[in-house]
Amino acid sequence: MSAELAQLTKDISRLGTNGTVPFGTLFDDPEVEQYYEALVGTLKAAKREGLVTFEGQMLLKGAHDAVPITLTGAAPFIDTVEKPASTPAQAPAHAPALAPAPALGGGGPAVKHLALDDAVFEQMFFMDKAAFAKLPKWKQDNAKKKANLF
Repeated sequence: MSAELAQLTKDISRLGTNGTVPFGTLFDDPEVEQYYEALVGTLKAAKREGLVTFEGQMLLKGAHDAVPITLTGAAPFIDTVEKPASTPAQAPAHAPALAPAPALGGGGPAVKHLALDDAVFEQMFFMDKAAFAKLPKWKQDNAKKKANLF
């Protein structure tokens, strides 16, 4: 199973109840928004693999917000996902303290996020540094702007 499909099962469990979440709730979640390049395509792949069920072939934002997406018994992670301690709405508005400037290696603002402690990084970006590094540059830049690290 791809990492993206595994993440999808975790996100549905995190946002939903008993392994079911409305499409609109999943689509509008900031963490989901930052992770998936094409959520609808990922959902179609998950349905094809038998990991989720939903009505219809394709879901459209607005028209299908109330359509439930349900994890099947084949989907892992349903009971193992812990709810995060804070959501983006509850996260502090200010950026946490950074390591001293020499730790940045003279890279400047473009690499401030690398100076963050791992736990602080995961709290701000909802993923570890390795997963963040795999994101397209534009997604990394958007996440850093939201965290006031630019």
